[in-house]
Amino acid sequence: MEAKTLKGMLIPLVTPLNSGYKVDVQGTQKLVDYVIAGGVNGLITSTRTGEMEYLERKEQYRFCEAVVRHTAGRAPVIAGITGKTEEETFKNLEYVQKLNPDFIFVAPLVYHSNKKLPEHLKKLAANSNLQILLYTNYELERRKPFKRENIRTELLKEISGIEKIIGQKSSCDIERFQNYMQATRGTNFLHFIGNEGLIYEAFLLGAAGAVPSIGNIEPKLVEQLYDNFIDGDTGGAEEKQDRIIRMRNPYLQYGSVYVPAALKFVLSKMNICQDIAFVPLPKELPNLRNEILCTIGKLKAERE
Repeated sequence: MEAKTLKGMLIPLVTPLNSGYKVDVQGTQKLVDYVIAGGVNGLITSTRTGEMEYLERKEQYRFCEAVVRHTAGRAPVIAGITGKTEEETFKNLEYVQKLNPDFIFVAPLVYHSNKKLPEHLKKLAANSNLQILLYTNYELERRKPFKRENIRTELLKEISGIEKIIGQKSSCDIERFQNYMQATRGTNFLHFIGNEGLIYEAFLLGAAGAVPSIGNIEPKLVEQLYDNFIDGDTGGAEEKQDRIIRMRNPYLQYGSVYVPAALKFVLSKMNICQDIAFVPLPKELPNLRNEILCTIGKLKAERE
């Protein structure tokens, strides 16, 4: 698959779980069908939305395998391989490649510093049979005992020249995102925005796409934003962006750590998967669940 085919809305899937915190394969199949039916452009496994920092590695493998098998070529699958160490990441790469995803997804700053990062990524690319999309998420990376929240802008230009490293998903402010794009201007390096509140702005800058977690529950909405923008309907794209922001506000105001739980709660009401997350919605906020449902229900009614 050529790099140019990777564009648009790539959805970082939640990981459906059963009561033993193991992958719920049936729930995974329902989720894959629902998201693909929304018309999105790709599915991503083993991200922060998928609770990669809590899920056992063998369960991440099971989830990736279930997604690849059930997707059956209907959309590109981008498989996460990020480990806690460089050695673990290479082991993950070796195993995950055998599951036949379409692309590889890695967050190198989770286990590696900016120092000698291009050298590490060259080694990773040399061992990969697939093209690689980089992943930055300051919320995940800043939990580590050292500061390395973002790939340095000056390094990205060098990294963009590495064969098989085709792009980066960046969860950052719009200024840094623009700096990243400027650093790789004149290359084929692809940029995807991870901040759901900045999708429209990122598209105006020339982003190839976005990685919106809310696409788990509203795949049609995020895809309509992309389609509107591509078709030149900027008003429609702005309106979809506003809906996304309003829809996520009830749960995001308490911290991004609750995003997987909030999404699974909504999906459970749709009979797609169980309401089970490693970090559940806080019990001290008993009205939060109703607030989430009411907000989403109201916005859906407005759209209809």
